[in-house]
Amino acid sequence: MISPGDSLDFWRVLYADREEKRLLLYAEMKLPGKAWLEWKTEDETLVQTATFRPLAVALMAVFFNFVIAGFLGYHTGTLHTHYNGEWLTDPRFIAGLLIFFTGMVINITSDEKLIHLRKDRSNGYRIPRGGLFERVSCPNFMGETVEWGVYAILFWSLPAFSFFVRTFSNQVPRALLHHRWYKNHFPDYPTERKAVFPYIL
Repeated sequence: MISPGDSLDFWRVLYADREEKRLLLYAEMKLPGKAWLEWKTEDETLVQTATFRPLAVALMAVFFNFVIAGFLGYHTGTLHTHYNGEWLTDPRFIAGLLIFFTGMVINITSDEKLIHLRKDRSNGYRIPRGGLFERVSCPNFMGETVEWGVYAILFWSLPAFSFFVRTFSNQVPRALLHHRWYKNHFPDYPTERKAVFPYIL
């Protein structure tokens, strides 16, 4: 009998359910990334899915963020000279800053909840609960989108707006895919939850 948490050679069992006819393994061997193997039965057909997440993708993301952070900092600090002390004490700036940090808190606390779920491998995948997870499937993506949307408004520049467009175009489709995955894998998934923005999308 295979159970979540069991070791199978170089693989760790993340999920095993006889009734669902589904088995999910995580690769623990040394690889240039992360890998999963999944078997499930659909309409009397055995379906095998292999997933590999290369480390190079993560490194490219780190490089991209270093470049964009340097460019935004240079543009804000050097090319634009109208950000003076009066602008920093303007009510619009202060309100925007509060919303920015609200988005940051939503992003970080939601990621923390997901990390704690992943640490417990004995039960396989589980539905995230608590906080904004009761309203949307991906509050971490919502928080990051809010952060950079407000940043674009605060600094009112083409580079800042461009980064917001990039963030929105990246996070919202990912949230929709995650939301669809949750609904496909959990029959009891809360029907009232949206993907990324409460009551909207």
